[in-house]
Amino acid sequence: MDTKRVIIPMLIAMALVFLWTPAMHQIYKMAGWEWPEDRIASTQPTTEAATQEGATTSISSTSAMPATGPTTQSYITNATSKPGGYHVVVAQPSTQPVMPTLGSIDKKSDYAMALDLSPNGASIASATLNQFKRAVDSDDPYKFETPYSGEGALTLPLATRSVTIGGNEVALWDVPWKLVSQSTNSATFEVVVADPSGKPALRIQKTFEVPTKTTPNQGYEVTVNQTVENLSSAPLSVSVNFTGPTQPVREVTRGPDHQVLGAYVDEDIIKIEPHIADALVKEKSTVDLTKSSKGLPLQWTGISGAYFQTIVRPDAPAGSAFAHVQAQSLNPYDPSDQINVALDYQYVTKTLAPSAQESLPLKVFLGPKMRSMLNGPYYSKFPLSYDETLVLTSGMCAFCTFQWLIDILVRLLGIFHFVLRDWGLAIIGLVVLVRLILHPITKRSQVSMMKMSKMGPEMEKLKKKYADDKDELNKQMMTFYKQQGAGPILGCLPLFLQMPIWIALWSALQSTFELRQAPFLWGFTWIKDLSKPDRLIGFHPIPLPFGLHIDAINLLPLLMAVVTWINQKYTPQAIAATPEQEQQQKMMKWMSLVIPLMFYNMPSGLNLYYVTSMALGIVESKRIRDHIKEREEAEKEGKVIVDAGKKKKKGDDDFGNGARRSKEPDKPKGWLAGKMADLQSKVEEIQRQAEKGQKKGK
Repeated sequence: MDTKRVIIPMLIAMALVFLWTPAMHQIYKMAGWEWPEDRIASTQPTTEAATQEGATTSISSTSAMPATGPTTQSYITNATSKPGGYHVVVAQPSTQPVMPTLGSIDKKSDYAMALDLSPNGASIASATLNQFKRAVDSDDPYKFETPYSGEGALTLPLATRSVTIGGNEVALWDVPWKLVSQSTNSATFEVVVADPSGKPALRIQKTFEVPTKTTPNQGYEVTVNQTVENLSSAPLSVSVNFTGPTQPVREVTRGPDHQVLGAYVDEDIIKIEPHIADALVKEKSTVDLTKSSKGLPLQWTGISGAYFQTIVRPDAPAGSAFAHVQAQSLNPYDPSDQINVALDYQYVTKTLAPSAQESLPLKVFLGPKMRSMLNGPYYSKFPLSYDETLVLTSGMCAFCTFQWLIDILVRLLGIFHFVLRDWGLAIIGLVVLVRLILHPITKRSQVSMMKMSKMGPEMEKLKKKYADDKDELNKQMMTFYKQQGAGPILGCLPLFLQMPIWIALWSALQSTFELRQAPFLWGFTWIKDLSKPDRLIGFHPIPLPFGLHIDAINLLPLLMAVVTWINQKYTPQAIAATPEQEQQQKMMKWMSLVIPLMFYNMPSGLNLYYVTSMALGIVESKRIRDHIKEREEAEKEGKVIVDAGKKKKKGDDDFGNGARRSKEPDKPKGWLAGKMADLQSKVEEIQRQAEKGQKKGK
């Protein structure tokens, strides 16, 4: 075989591996769907100072207030209202705080979060989850739902954006609402809209309430209730518009992280339609969530990250609360991994009689994607079904993720973690379990491959006989394999069976909250987060061609290349019948070293699984080969004679085995095994009698 014919395809394959990301980047860019680069681009402020700055910038409009300290304005008229039309009247006492805080930042308190509120639009300034850290190397609590940097109505989370009265829209997001009342876990804001004559026409009150940890929702579902009241003497047609949540902080470096969710009701089942946030670029910058692609009514919406999410659910029957819901990119021409997505909600128009009021309640989930919590009785029941958000499938690879398999793997990992108290050891325990389950198949595969590797002379005869007919050659080869009890498919079966496990584990490591920031070996190794690359040595990013870069030495992918090469070297190979098959085998050997490079930025937990599985596979393969060799040596010495269906000779037993048999076969143990053996003997005896009858008839 010419070596050049192997080297050239390998160079092409390696070029495809390294050029895949930039090539796809260009293709998606031409199609209007930019491919995200492998880097963390925090779209939101992550520090206290940055959050304050972002919040201050976002509310700096015609009626902006300082970010800290009491306000000095006591009466404000919205400057954005049309002259002579409806306008906002705000009575803002100078002594009340600008940004009240509900709950507590103390993780030992009765609350799971601290909710900072802003009077501008009665919005959320930030949500701090005191039970979780922002990063492995930081003690700061996790903070999200902060305003996007920049000025605009859609940058304020859960802000009441405007109200439409009789067709006249009045902006409410850029004025400070009056803080009517405040307690440890509750705060109420109020705004009054006056008619053209200056008389009060409509009062809107908005109450935020933070639950304690002892509630069924475990403290992560905030109640937001808006009440509109007609203060005039005539009926009013009213519709309220508000802004949805902002994106969680980006935490993964591989592929899209954020997804916009629309959950729809199909009888008594929730069906989620996810939309990749990074895809909302250029002319495709909006998504209508009001109804599903099949016309199903909307139950709830949200924005989900890898480990945290925010879900907005109206306390009303599906499809009855909102007239329109839309997700849109605020910066569609920026790089895709820097896209800021906002949700815009428009309530169904209500007609209020004089002195009548209407309540618009919401339940807002602000929390982690923990399986132990979302699979619980509160969050998993209809119509919430938040457990369906644990693994969101969209795009080209949606078909390769199996929720049931992921659930099984996570449960097994939980069992191993309960015993071993370390998630890395739990992954290794899972490897051992999978190897034990697949051992019978692996052993049969090894036997089959060794048989095929010894069929060289027979294969050469077939090659010469059918040298001019490749189709017939392949057909004869498969027939010969079947007669010998071997086959190439059987040899690859263990790999095929493990592929779904690898895919499911990859999905689990990207979406299982329990593995976030989980170290290996209780923190005594360099692996501090099993959901991210292991990063043995970090350094300043080194630019590579095509916009790529490397900023760390990841040891596990390098070890993966070593064990993969060793495994390939000692794994029996089938005899190649054609030059093309021989070339394919050589390419596969080289590709086994190239593939680990594709795992370079994959989660260290997945690479740990792969390295451990390959290492155990090498040991397992060696033991199987040694066992086969021992059996072959024993057969050569005449210790074991295998029944080949020959004619019974003098001195043979009833099964056709010669007198040289050194010992009787072991009797099966157990009642059921004995019965099965007896039944098999009777069947064989009937077959022998039938064969004798056929021979006599001839």
